[in-house]
Amino acid sequence: MKSLVACLAVGMVAVAQIPLALAQGGVTGNISRSISEAISANVARGIIYPKLAYRNLPGAVQWMTLAADGRTLAVVLSDNTVRLWDLELGVQRPPIAASSGVVAVALSADGTRLAVAERSGKVRVVDAWDGRELASAALGAPATALAWWPKGDRLALLGTDGALSLWAPEAGPPRKLANAGAPPTALAIGPGDELAVGDAAGKVTLVDAVTGTLRPGFAFGAPVTSLAYDPAGRSWLVGGDKGLLARGGQQLAGTRSGDAVADIDPSTSTALLRRGDDRLILVDLASGTIRAEAKFDGARIVGAKIGQGAKFLLAGEASGIVRLWDVKQARPIVQLVSTTAGWTVIDVQGRFDGSQTGMESISWSAKGFDLTLDRFAKRFFEPGLLALYYAEQSAKLAKLPGEPEKGVSAPPKVELEIESREVEAGKEIAPLVVAEDMGGGIGDLRLYHNGKLVDPGALIQQQEVKQGGRTLRVQAYRVTPVPGINTLRAVGAGKWDVEGASPRETFVAKGETRRGTLHLISIGISTYAAPELKLDYSVRDADAVTSRLTAGARALVDRVEVRRLADRQATRKGILDELARLKGARPEDIVVVYLAGHGVATEEDWLFLPYDVPYLRDVRQYAPHALKATDLEAALVGSPAQRVLLAIDACYSGGGLIAFEERQDFHRRLFRDLSKSAGITVLAATRWDQSAAELHALGHGVFTYVTLSGLDGRAALAQANLVTAHELTGFVGRNLPPLSRRYLKEAQEVSAFTLGADFPLVQAR
Repeated sequence: MKSLVACLAVGMVAVAQIPLALAQGGVTGNISRSISEAISANVARGIIYPKLAYRNLPGAVQWMTLAADGRTLAVVLSDNTVRLWDLELGVQRPPIAASSGVVAVALSADGTRLAVAERSGKVRVVDAWDGRELASAALGAPATALAWWPKGDRLALLGTDGALSLWAPEAGPPRKLANAGAPPTALAIGPGDELAVGDAAGKVTLVDAVTGTLRPGFAFGAPVTSLAYDPAGRSWLVGGDKGLLARGGQQLAGTRSGDAVADIDPSTSTALLRRGDDRLILVDLASGTIRAEAKFDGARIVGAKIGQGAKFLLAGEASGIVRLWDVKQARPIVQLVSTTAGWTVIDVQGRFDGSQTGMESISWSAKGFDLTLDRFAKRFFEPGLLALYYAEQSAKLAKLPGEPEKGVSAPPKVELEIESREVEAGKEIAPLVVAEDMGGGIGDLRLYHNGKLVDPGALIQQQEVKQGGRTLRVQAYRVTPVPGINTLRAVGAGKWDVEGASPRETFVAKGETRRGTLHLISIGISTYAAPELKLDYSVRDADAVTSRLTAGARALVDRVEVRRLADRQATRKGILDELARLKGARPEDIVVVYLAGHGVATEEDWLFLPYDVPYLRDVRQYAPHALKATDLEAALVGSPAQRVLLAIDACYSGGGLIAFEERQDFHRRLFRDLSKSAGITVLAATRWDQSAAELHALGHGVFTYVTLSGLDGRAALAQANLVTAHELTGFVGRNLPPLSRRYLKEAQEVSAFTLGADFPLVQAR
C-alpha cells in the first residue's frame, strides 16, 4: 500500500502546484480520493497497552553496598562497572570501571570514597563523584571483603588467603595484621578497634586492629555471609546462607531454613532476608517479627539493602535493574535502570528521569508500537524523581493524565516526503508533512531540519480532513537546504502530548560548502542598577568564555561577530535587540548565546534578570521586566542558523539550599523542553548565591571554570583537536558536580541537553 504521503502527493511536483483550494480550506478531487483510500485501508487503531522494554542493559547485579549515611548506593554489574547512585539528588554518577573484574566494594560512611577490589589483587580507592583514583595497593591474593572505619580514614582488607590488613590510603601501603584463617567470607568493624572475620566453616574470629592479636571468637555452625555489630545489644550479628540469623550466637526467631541474609542494619535493629528468588523479608532483630515482606513477581533478586531508616528496601535483580520498595506502602515505587550509555529512573505510574542517552534505551512497547520514553517527555519527565521518593516527598510530583501501562491513546502516525532528492543548496523546497490520527488526536505538528526546529513562520499551507471520526493533517513548509547532507524529521503530538515521529529523510544538496560566521552574543552582568543584586564574576566570566570561543573558532569559520553586553549595556531592550539580529544569520552559521547574571524561576517560566530590573522580593513580579526562556526560544528558532548553543551561568537568589535544589529540578525540565522543542544545544547551570559559588580560589564561577577547561581541549573526544557543542556539554555535565562538591560541599547540577545537531565549536590549543 502506498504511504499516506505518497497518496497525498499525487500530482504534486512543487508546493506551488498544490491546488489553491487546499490552502483556502477546500479539497480537490484527487487529494480527497487519496485521503479517503488511505484512511479506509488503514488498520484498526486506538488504545494500546504497552509494557516497558529495555535495551543495552549491562548485566546482572553482582554486588550492592550502601554508605552509612544512606545517601550513596554502589551497584556492581556483571560488565565490571560500578554504578554510583546519589539517592538524595536522584542522579547516577559516571560509571567506574575495573580492569580485571570487581570482587568487592566498600563505601566510606559519607559516601565520598569508594574502595574497589579487583580480581588481580589490586585495591583502588577512588573519588565517588568523579572516579579519580586517590590511592591503590596490591594484595597477595584478591580481596574477599572490605570495610571502612566510621571516620573514613582507614580501610580493613580481607584476602581470600585469610590475610587481614589495615590500610590508611594517604599514609602508605597496607599493613598486614594477622591471618584469620581460610577461606574467609565476611568482614565487619566492631567497637573500638575490634574486627570480626567470618569464614566458610562457620567460625567468627575477632582481631585487635592495633596489635593484630586474635581474640576468642565463637562458632556459628554454618558458613558466614553477613557480619555486623549491634551497639544497642552490645553483640555481634551473624548471618548465613542456610537461613540462620543469630544474635550473640543464638538463632533468631522468625527465620526459616533456606533464608539467606542480604543485609543487617544495627541502626534500625533490622535484618533483610532473601527468601527464594523473588522475595525479601525485613525482620526485627529484637523480637524476630517480620516488619515487611516484599515480593517481586517474575524477578530474581540477587542483592538487597536496607535504606533510609528501614523505610525502603533496595533490591538488585539479575536483570541489572534495582527496585526501590516502600515499606509503609508495601509495594515497589521506582526502578533504577543502568544502561551501557547512561541511566534512567522510572516510577510505577510512568514518570521518569535520567540521562539523555540512558532514556533512549527504554521504551513503551506494544504490538506495532515502540515508543521511547522521550516520546512521553512533555507530561512524564520528572527531574529529581528518585530524590523526591527517597526523601518521602512524592506529594510534590507532577500530576499525570494517566498511566501508560493501563492504556494510552496511540500517537499520530507521521510521514514526510520531499518532492525530489535532486536539490540545490540555497534553493527552497517544499516538504510535505502528513499526520494521521491513530486514536489520540493530532496536536502540535513540527518539522526539524538538520535537528533544528523549522520556524513556524515557514509554514506555507495546512489542511485537515476528517473522515470516519479520524483526522488527517497536511502541512507544507518552505525549507532551504544547505550544501551537503540534509536531514528532515517531523514530530506530531497526540493525547497526553505523546509524540509520533516520521523516519528521518536524508538527501544531499549540491553546492559549495561554506564555513559560515560565528555569531556570539555575550552577556555578563555583575553590577545591577539595583545594588542588592550585585555579583562579582559575571562580566569576567562572560569575557573569558568570549575570548576562548573567538580564539578557538577563527580556524573553523570565515568570520566572528561578537556582540558584548556588559552591566548597564545589558538592559532588557538591549538584549532583545541583539537577539533580533540573529534573524540575519545564514543556515551554515553558528550561534552561541552566553548569559551570566541572575536567573530566577516562577511556577511556569525561567527569567534572566537584565541590568535595569528593579529589586523585587516576589520573583513572580519580575516577569514584565525580565528576559524569559520563551523570548530566547523565539529568537533562536526564528534565526536561520542551524547550529545553536545556548549557555547560561545564572545565580539563583531564592533562599536556602532546599529551595535551590528544587529549582535545579525545575531548570532541568524547562531547559530540556527548550532543547527538545527548538532543536538546539542547551548548557545551563544555576548556582546558589549562599553557597559561595563564585570562588576566589578559581578566579571564576565554577560553571565558567569547567566550561573554559573544556574549551581548552579537555572536552575533545572524537577528534583530539576539536571541541564540539555536544562534547562540551558532556564534559561540563560530568565535571561540574564533583568540582562544585569539592569547593562548595554541595553538588551543582547541570542542565545539559544535546537534542540539537552537533557541530565544532573551537579548535583546541
